Amino acid sequence: MDAPTMRGAALMAGGPEQLTEKILDRHEVLGADRFFAQADFGGLPRERVGESSTRFAAEVVPAVRSATRQPVWPAAARAMGTLSAPY
Repeated sequence: MDAPTMRGAALMAGGPEQLTEKILDRHEVLGADRFFAQADFGGLPRERVGESSTRFAAEVVPAVRSATRQPVWPAAARAMGTLSAPY
């Protein structure tokens, strides 16, 4: 069952480190500067889905932005709790 989480697999599944690595691989190989996800949480309870989304925003997004030196837009930074007013 590890195949979807392996580096190079088309499916974006795994922990924060694995997802960060996969997104950065695509950035390097394809020059992709956007990531669009359609999430399917396989029937997980709503609370777990929220935890997963929050973890992605708190761990994966900052790591990818840091590695690619992309700016964090004010709305995203505010959602991550890293930006305060006046934005």
